[in-house]
Amino acid sequence: RLGGFAGAAPAASANTAGFLSQLQAKDQFSLVAGARRRRAELDRAPGSVAPGPSSDPTVATQQGADGEQQGGDVGGLTSEGSDPTDGTVDGASVLETGDSFRGALTAEVLWEQFQKARSLDPPSLSRAEFHALHPVVQEMLVTKHEQAQVQERLRKRHEELARANPVAFNENAAEEAEAEYRAAAERARVRLEALQGVGVLGDTRATGEFRDALQRMAVQRPYFLAPNLSKGEHVQRAAVDGDRGPVGEWRLEDSLFAPRKRECDARAFFDTPEVLDRQFETDWARVVCKTRFKRMVTRQDAAVTDAAQLERELREVHDELRKHFVTIRGAFIFYSNLAGTTGSDSMLSMHLNEFHRFCRDCAIPDVRVAGIKPSDIDTMFIATNFEEESGTQEADANDDNALCRFEFLEIIVRLAVGKFITPRVLTDVSDSVGRLLEGYIVPALPRAATLDSNEFRRSRLYNREMEAQLVAHFDLLQAMHKVYKAKDRTKLFWVEHWMALLESVGLIGPHTGIDKHCAKVVFGISQAVVVDELRRRQRAVSLMFFDFVEALARLADIMSAPSHEEVQAFFARVPGASGAQQPAPPAGGSTGGNSQPAAPAPAPAPGPAPAPPSTSQPGAPSPAAGAPGDPAAAPPAAPATSYTVVDYYRRLQAQPELMCLRVSRASGGMDGKPSARPLADKFGAFMEYVLAGLQGAWGGSKEAQTVARMMKMAAALSGGIELAH
Repeated sequence: RLGGFAGAAPAASANTAGFLSQLQAKDQFSLVAGARRRRAELDRAPGSVAPGPSSDPTVATQQGADGEQQGGDVGGLTSEGSDPTDGTVDGASVLETGDSFRGALTAEVLWEQFQKARSLDPPSLSRAEFHALHPVVQEMLVTKHEQAQVQERLRKRHEELARANPVAFNENAAEEAEAEYRAAAERARVRLEALQGVGVLGDTRATGEFRDALQRMAVQRPYFLAPNLSKGEHVQRAAVDGDRGPVGEWRLEDSLFAPRKRECDARAFFDTPEVLDRQFETDWARVVCKTRFKRMVTRQDAAVTDAAQLERELREVHDELRKHFVTIRGAFIFYSNLAGTTGSDSMLSMHLNEFHRFCRDCAIPDVRVAGIKPSDIDTMFIATNFEEESGTQEADANDDNALCRFEFLEIIVRLAVGKFITPRVLTDVSDSVGRLLEGYIVPALPRAATLDSNEFRRSRLYNREMEAQLVAHFDLLQAMHKVYKAKDRTKLFWVEHWMALLESVGLIGPHTGIDKHCAKVVFGISQAVVVDELRRRQRAVSLMFFDFVEALARLADIMSAPSHEEVQAFFARVPGASGAQQPAPPAGGSTGGNSQPAAPAPAPAPGPAPAPPSTSQPGAPSPAAGAPGDPAAAPPAAPATSYTVVDYYRRLQAQPELMCLRVSRASGGMDGKPSARPLADKFGAFMEYVLAGLQGAWGGSKEAQTVARMMKMAAALSGGIELAH
């Protein structure tokens, strides 16, 4: 009723005003009454967090008649004073007929037996004592134990339900939420009156303010969250012989990374040779289906005179391309991401400018040789992009003005023909492809274009220390993955979501050493292999959750945030950065007195404060510190300021002239320099900086508060809907 107001008829505004007034009336809208009612229902539920049912047999029997769980608060099974090992039960005459009478025991008789004998508890019995009991009593004991387990599980579920939804079960929280919601409705009503006073429903500013007010109402609305037991309460699968290694050994299969096997086509933690073979064969099948391509090979290869020889030559070309497919795939990811666009439609698509850059880097064009001039390369690009079929799913996913990966394979063959066969250097197409790859493309590619995704996972990502870091920030990682894709209601994390996240926390810029091309390449190489890039287009250009985690870890490795000691040494060399100066700039300002850029958000990162540096900092001393080494030269100094990695990057962002003083080390990232520093250390500092940016964007002074706000917004934007596409 509210969303379509702007542009509606004036009569609709009166209805909207009436609806907003209704929201403010307690008799029309009351979260408190609902919380009170749900709390009472939860207290009456089986296994509730309230005190259990009465031990009075009459009360318990009545509760059983009302449908409540019976047996959750019962005692033993034998009568008072009975020996639990003699196998008898009070009312032995009932059991004279033996096991045949078991079916005649009604629920009421069983309940009376439970109430009369409360001294017997299953854990107090030994194995021999239990087997000495009558079979009926054994069955009762088992049933009682199972019922107790069910009661405990229900109790935990109810506790989690109430904890996850305080507004629904706590009157104080409901009262606060109701007050906030009524205030939001009042703001929306005021904006509506202002819009009506303008007299023009199309007024841009007034309409925008009204829509903002409605959006705040949607955000304030309490959303139900399903209960989720913490990890420590989940029942673990029992280990069997040979299932686990020695005590203390870390195993990838038992780690936090285990679900990644279910997210990818390889069904493994790495891109296996088998899944790469499947991807290549899928691409190659599309290449050899093109009549123009086969006609070109037949025309250019001197040895091809019939269909059998063409088939043999295509097999040889296939083998040459497969030998270097991992390199070709990496080059395609690197150069296709050179474009400045950040949309999903530009992913895995290489346009003409990027293709020319690839050819120049590999020294393929030659203005003096016919067949490989820049104009000839343009012709090859057009011929490769020609689609022989249209109207199919694959044709719709294939950009007519850009190369997808299978077309990149085809154009490499065309480049080899133009480079060697047209000038009559060679006469065999497969030999030309092999020489082009081994003599020009592979040696000339930048290292970032030939990175092995599995090497980073094997040597840097999959280890005990990184798992500990992910566990510490798991809720925050999930909130980041959810909230930035929530508006699209998708399970897939697209490159638009990725770039929005990085820009909102201030990770893009010279102060971090990460630009848009680097961010897009990291996005591409962090993806697990998707076999079919056309039929599963949305999945092929997106990240699943653990792909997203890997991408963040790669950025942390590239960014290589300095250690606490290095941060203190940096500020010791910065003019004017004394211990008395506050390192973290206030909102909208910076320590250098300049205007602080919009990102990252200026909120300081939470967590344990680093140890204060000593009064004698490495590097040049502060001018206000007095003569070093002379205790009597100055009165007792104030404690030195302890700077954080957040202060370090904000200072570099606010004062680019300090880039010459920045901490320089091998990053282990895109530049290819090896890094001996553990990735877990880098990731911890990286998440400290990211958290500060998220707190500025979403609020909260602690990580848990920021996570709660992000998850609430994700629920508001997506409505709890995530489509697989």
